[in-house]
Amino acid sequence: MQKTFKILKKGILYTFSILILLSITGYIYLYILPKGPEITTSDKINIGIGSFVIYAYKGSERKSIKVWTYKPESWNDKDKIVFVMHGGGRNADDYLNAWVELANKNNLLIIVPEFENKFSKYTTNDYQEGNLFTFFGTKNPKSEWAFTVVENIFDHIKSVNNITNKQYDIFGHSAGGQFVHRMVMLMPESSIGTAIAANSGFYSLSNEKLKFPYGIQKTDINLQKILS
Repeated sequence: MQKTFKILKKGILYTFSILILLSITGYIYLYILPKGPEITTSDKINIGIGSFVIYAYKGSERKSIKVWTYKPESWNDKDKIVFVMHGGGRNADDYLNAWVELANKNNLLIIVPEFENKFSKYTTNDYQEGNLFTFFGTKNPKSEWAFTVVENIFDHIKSVNNITNKQYDIFGHSAGGQFVHRMVMLMPESSIGTAIAANSGFYSLSNEKLKFPYGIQKTDINLQKILS
């Protein structure tokens, strides 16, 4: 009996050690090691379809992000800018192509960030949940929120292309719809003019007793500011 207990105890300790090792390895891979496509040398937005890659976070080279663009021939400074947020398939180029006709008809500069993630089938916290929390439940700094990345892209295209627009509109479908409505709730200081969230799989409620992403528990968000 005592021998069996020792074997069982050893097995439990061994399993626990493996789980700890896997957790540490996963955390290092997801949140410490640099990742993303190679940074491009030119970020100038030209007429037609294009793309560029910049660092996602200001003051950090840990993560890069590809940004797809479409610019009609008639678009000029202060004409409308629309961010389009892709769904769970993270197929940003398909979303861009779907907006080309609308862009030409309405003279819109289309910006589509691509939140690439090899493990997107297993985790949603990095994109549609805003990257407020890591996969392991710890908090990320606001500078690494997915919502902040959109603001960084807006600031970047303004500075590189001499654009003076103070606001942009944003549209999201499916997972992108989740992204948009949470960004409006959790980052009210953003430069969004008009926001449209289409076909979200589920929504975050302004309820401090519900765990995020179903509510806003532990998000440190001022509920009165959201509702005002």
